[in-house]
Amino acid sequence: MLRNRSIEATVKAIYEAVYDSPAPMTRLEICRAIQRQKTPHLIHVIEEMVRKGWLVRTQDVFHNGVVVYLYTAAEIHKQAQSPARRDLPTDSHADGHPSTPAQVGSR
Repeated sequence: MLRNRSIEATVKAIYEAVYDSPAPMTRLEICRAIQRQKTPHLIHVIEEMVRKGWLVRTQDVFHNGVVVYLYTAAEIHKQAQSPARRDLPTDSHADGHPSTPAQVGSR
């Protein structure tokens, strides 16, 4: 397990994991993909990325009735990124959201 990863590195790792996934990912799958445990802090970081428009959250229900949240990379960002360059979105996007990784997770 990686320790002492900066918030910027964590956000980038989350974005890349979701971007590279062929299917929507659950919170647990995202955390496993970045080699971290699912914690309230990481859930907050993921939800901040949704709020800023980097990720899209949808809901589904398992056969046993449990609600699951699924995440995909926002299409506007997927279309803007070439396969060779998958940086986080920048302030140049017209969605009006601040897009600096340092702002994710800060209050």
